[in-house]
Amino acid sequence: MKYLPLMAMVCTLLASANATAQENEVASFYYDDEIPGVVFGVSGNGRWAVGNDEGVVANNSFVWTRETGFTDIFGINAQGVQVQGLAARLYGIADDGTAVGVYEDGTAGLSSNPIRPGVYKDGEWTPLPTLIDLFPGDLNGYATAISADGSIICGHVPASIVTNDVLGNIVTTAGPCVPVIWVDGEIQRVDDVEYEGYGAWIQSMNADGTVMCGYADFGDGSRSPAVFKDGQLIRLIGTTPASSDPDKWEGFFEGRVYAVSPDGSRVGGYFSPIEGQVSGFVWDVPETITSTSVESDEVEYLDGIATAVDANGRVYIGGASGGNSSVVADGQTASFIDYFGITDAPHIPAAIMGISADARTFATSFVMSNQMGAVQFPMVVSFDGASGIEDEYSDGLALSYAAGHFTVEGNHGGIIVYTTGGLMVKSVGSEVSDLDLSSLGDGIYLVKVLFDGGHKVMKVVVD
Repeated sequence: MKYLPLMAMVCTLLASANATAQENEVASFYYDDEIPGVVFGVSGNGRWAVGNDEGVVANNSFVWTRETGFTDIFGINAQGVQVQGLAARLYGIADDGTAVGVYEDGTAGLSSNPIRPGVYKDGEWTPLPTLIDLFPGDLNGYATAISADGSIICGHVPASIVTNDVLGNIVTTAGPCVPVIWVDGEIQRVDDVEYEGYGAWIQSMNADGTVMCGYADFGDGSRSPAVFKDGQLIRLIGTTPASSDPDKWEGFFEGRVYAVSPDGSRVGGYFSPIEGQVSGFVWDVPETITSTSVESDEVEYLDGIATAVDANGRVYIGGASGGNSSVVADGQTASFIDYFGITDAPHIPAAIMGISADARTFATSFVMSNQMGAVQFPMVVSFDGASGIEDEYSDGLALSYAAGHFTVEGNHGGIIVYTTGGLMVKSVGSEVSDLDLSSLGDGIYLVKVLFDGGHKVMKVVVD
């Protein structure tokens, strides 16, 4: 059996008709159990995905396509060459494969390499402009999401220089971060708020960059989930510093808005008033902002952390440390696997962190135990139509069914046909690419196609 680069495995499984999956549709699981990390972003067209590891191997980042699987990405050295070991993290990607994130820049000519926001494309990093001069060896901001056409990037960067007297020594550091967008490569602030502590962290944005989400610090170290819209900072639930109320000051008071719908009308995240207590929530964003403080009784609470919202308004939630993903739709909650009617998944999707524009390709991970304990590994789940997606985005194998004939395009290792009860009724080798099913009795059948590294399963109706 041959493998994709870095042992990238592809398993493709059935999506049944009792959910959004329809007849002749395939649910595909692409995953890698050797690169630790989480897939954070998927392109609008579902062709690309990116992610990184923020716990086990801090410098590990990767790009995924159906054709290549997961490929490691690293920073660049003083000669402008990518070097394994220099930090790089990717968070978002456009339809043409232009990715954004943060990387260690060895070309800045400073005493130690700065960490800075940048754009990654075709194996090279391009720095994004910042509001102040770069600090050597320091974090100089993040780029965290990019529009489908690549014209708008969101993130946060320091906006000032701060000096402090530390035991008689004057120490100069970067000041609090502020939310920014880069439009066609030009940077601009989105508000004029005076931030405290670390400042603002931008997690994501809607399709056109008019609504962003993340968190904002208070001066005492606590922070609130936050939405940034119409030049305003809107704090959710934790609307005042923890130290302002002795009854709630427990040394742990924070939250984050992880997700915003493509139209900017709904956001989701979590809030934690004390250590060990986490409340997921969603909030419907009004068209016109009339208050910059959204109190706890103005949000809808969920049994899990809201990590993504799709174009249909469905909210995806996960538990602590990734958790298993669930879908909240029409007031009902179901596991991701049950909602989409998937059987025999190779791994259970953890939190969904990114979704394509058509809500058919999902950025996620799965949790597996090894010598380092419970570790998350990257996974992409995608629903493809009867003939697969466009050839240029394909993994090389397309299935179709019409007029009693099941057809495979691409190299495969055999075709097996089952009843829905699991009884095998036909089996042929790799030499057969057009299988006549018309002799079977009327009913629903599962057709499994084997290939190097996995399989695809399609539901067909013979009548």
